[in-house]
Amino acid sequence: MPSASETKMNLSALQQVDPEINEIVDSATQVALFEYATQSSQWTKTDIEGALFVYAHRNPSERGLIILNRHSPKNYKEPITADLEFKMNAPFLIYKTLSGQIFGAWFYVPEECTRVGARCCRLVSYLKKRGKNSGGGGSGGQGSSEKTVSILQGLLLPPN
Repeated sequence: MPSASETKMNLSALQQVDPEINEIVDSATQVALFEYATQSSQWTKTDIEGALFVYAHRNPSERGLIILNRHSPKNYKEPITADLEFKMNAPFLIYKTLSGQIFGAWFYVPEECTRVGARCCRLVSYLKKRGKNSGGGGSGGQGSSEKTVSILQGLLLPPN
């Protein structure tokens, strides 16, 4: 875990991206982001690679994860809502967004994947219990959850 001074410095960097971020909930030193193409059943490495942060927002219903990209000024930000589906397979954290996109974050340190993934899963579970689905028009039905889980089950092969 980062020291207090590192956490303060990281929070300051995150606030340059979004001034409303007010807390770092968890972090990983280095991840690479992959995207899954369902039509070709292929993983593709994106140009996003860097430190990953799970954050809290001044608006209590907003939480998310962000990757501060080390290769370009283009960062990656994903809101964490009750509709986000996570699947851990360290060193990979695979998730499906409300829009149907599937991503895999490859963690350089597998223990960070386990810790951050567990935190994200607990957060989604909490949001589902609280009914704080900020995603809006999702189907939210039990049948769609079962379908999503089965889709994610088949994606546990690591990216090439």
